Amino acid sequence: MRSEQMTAAHDLSRVYGAIAEWILYPEEIDAETLTPQATEATLRSAAAVSPAVEERLRRFLDERGEVDAEDYVNLFELSPKCPLYLGTHQFEEPKTCSSAGLSDRNTYMLEIANIYRHFGVELSGELPDFLPAMIEFVALSAGRPEHDEEVRLRLIDKLMLEGVRLVVERLDETGAPQRHLVHALQDCLVAEVAARGEVDLVGAAAGEPLTVIQIEEVPAHG
Repeated sequence: MRSEQMTAAHDLSRVYGAIAEWILYPEEIDAETLTPQATEATLRSAAAVSPAVEERLRRFLDERGEVDAEDYVNLFELSPKCPLYLGTHQFEEPKTCSSAGLSDRNTYMLEIANIYRHFGVELSGELPDFLPAMIEFVALSAGRPEHDEEVRLRLIDKLMLEGVRLVVERLDETGAPQRHLVHALQDCLVAEVAARGEVDLVGAAAGEPLTVIQIEEVPAHG
């Protein structure tokens, strides 16, 4: 059983890692992750997670040639249609600089950062709610011991799923190839939490009340 759990965690980690990489600015994607050998390994892991996840990744790979730098910037970066910061989809921006430190989004980011620190991880050069960083973190932390897994699942269930659902909605409106990546991400996250009996799989996936990033490992606090 332990061996099966480790294999499942390895598959999830590989899928999350690929999504985190492939959603980056096109020129920043590590070309090694897009070689035939690497993509086939990722798709095998995706199939082990679920056929739906594999299909989403295949569709992204089929369509990724349609993505160019200008499209990416317009979609995610300059006056973006779909910011890659989950908090921007869930909280209003503070009206003044003085209120920023007391804003709901700031509280949200502090909780995310504290979870990173619990695992001995510091985020360098980005805000804690930057989606590729959050995906990279769940990739790195997959398969951790039980007492850490509860903290990790809190990040997924309480701090990621709603924001990811909103990103899925926004990307579906645009028809951008990256929508397949975020659908695959949502499927993986929902399945992880549902496996622990904390959300309804069908309801959550339907959206009901359900650069290169630099993540540096540091000695764990405590």
